[in-house]
Amino acid sequence: MGAEEDPEQLAKRVEAALAENENLGKYHLDASVRDEAIVLQGEVATGAEKELAGFIAQRLGEGRALKNEIRVKR
Repeated sequence: MGAEEDPEQLAKRVEAALAENENLGKYHLDASVRDEAIVLQGEVATGAEKELAGFIAQRLGEGRALKNEIRVKR
């Protein structure tokens, strides 16, 4: 997998993993691959949840860069 994986398939895997996570599943978080980087978008309640989403995406991305554009609600 990793950098050789089809970007659309990777994005779907990341979105599925985020949706299945007990802390993040209540949010609608989007993942895409842009310029070889995983891009996360959406909104969560805490900075810890944003970090968790980034950790999950990086683990699945196997070396791809991460652009975590998730917003934390204020």
